[in-house]
Amino acid sequence: MISSKSTRRKDMTMSKKRNQHPPEFKAKVALAAIRNEATISELAKRFGVHPTMITRWKQVLIEGAAELFDKGPKSHQDQRALQNNANAR
Repeated sequence: MISSKSTRRKDMTMSKKRNQHPPEFKAKVALAAIRNEATISELAKRFGVHPTMITRWKQVLIEGAAELFDKGPKSHQDQRALQNNANAR
């Protein structure tokens, strides 16, 4: 017979797989937070994520916004392509 204490302990040690949200979802949530569509807590309930994640995604969006207006290469792939072209010459 298995005791309930050992079963509970076993359940507590089993790790839960973390959700990996796509970038589009993160941007949607972060934009909602920036627009103040609702409080962070309300957005967390609506989108099913922890409030801390919304705060992080909002911060990343704000910090990375300047890169959207950069006149240089648009992505890492563009940068690699430029480097490859320079190396090929």
